[in-house]
Amino acid sequence: MSIDASGLLHDDELVPGPTLNGIAAVPGTDQFPVTGKFWPRMFRVVFVPA
Repeated sequence: MSIDASGLLHDDELVPGPTLNGIAAVPGTDQFPVTGKFWPRMFRVVFVPA
């Protein structure tokens, strides 16, 4: 599986090296907190089959 998180941050939030590097499961749900190195925010996402 691969994750394309390129659209989560606005252009003005991007800094050099903004790498997706944090993901975890929320127990009892289908949700996953996602964050990245140097990201100013965290996102709660649900993955859907392509």
